[in-house]
Amino acid sequence: RVGAGGGGGRGRGGGGGGADYVDGAWLAEAAGAPGRNLALCLMAAETVRSSFAAGAQRADVAVIEGNRGLFDGLDAAGSHSTARLARLLGAPVVLLVDASKVTRTTAALVLGCQALDPDLALAGVVLNRVATARQEAVIREAITSATAEVNARSANTNHYLQGNWCCA
Repeated sequence: RVGAGGGGGRGRGGGGGGADYVDGAWLAEAAGAPGRNLALCLMAAETVRSSFAAGAQRADVAVIEGNRGLFDGLDAAGSHSTARLARLLGAPVVLLVDASKVTRTTAALVLGCQALDPDLALAGVVLNRVATARQEAVIREAITSATAEVNARSANTNHYLQGNWCCA
């Protein structure tokens, strides 16, 4: 459940960045609260902000499901992307990475997301489809060392990963 682990709080909220009703319905089921459509391709930015604020004001945690890849939108500039939605709402991003049959390449994917939009608040990484404990360890080490190098060279370290992990 979206809010599993929350107890005694105000509750949970969810929203989806896709242009359909299905995401909102699934998120509503997971959160136990109405889901909100946050599709920038359907609504003005201020309407999206208002909708999110209305749903989040009664929640301890508001989870936003992105659509497609982080930077994928209607054009090569990424208009209507999940990254644009996260920046609009000031929301941190947890990057979901398919780790099937890769190790160090995962670090390149994370670094690429950081480099493409340094102002995006990447708060953590979820490694999906990790096959072995060894693969997980290699990926963690690769991302940690690569992002540490970038952080050491960067004056703005606020938005880089600081070791937040999850493996599924």
